Amino acid sequence: MLNLQGDYGVTEVPVKTDGWLANQKLNEVALSDEGIIVLGITRKDGTYIGAPDGETQVRPDDRLILYGRDTALEQVQKRRLGLAGDLEHDAAVSEQKRVVQEEKAKEKASGSRNEEDPSHDTAS
Repeated sequence: MLNLQGDYGVTEVPVKTDGWLANQKLNEVALSDEGIIVLGITRKDGTYIGAPDGETQVRPDDRLILYGRDTALEQVQKRRLGLAGDLEHDAAVSEQKRVVQEEKAKEKASGSRNEEDPSHDTAS
């Protein structure tokens, strides 16, 4: 049912008591700006929140189920609390913007090639 391609994956990230994600709302940490989607949260008591919204508070000892580029997922797991973590987030947002631009350029180039060569017709 789950078909991941390229360098994208799904992982479960534990939230440490002193971690960058702890005690913040999802819209405050803005993981989506890094290209990371929060699929769900498992609370310490076993409660599961599927497709949490931006107002959902991340608690220490939560486990977040995240989808995104493997490198972005690895970085968010290691992110430090405070200014250092905020700077790491800013760098990750810049990297995501670069990746999106690169993907758009590849898509545009691929579309141009298909228009020039009818043998690459994907309509069938």
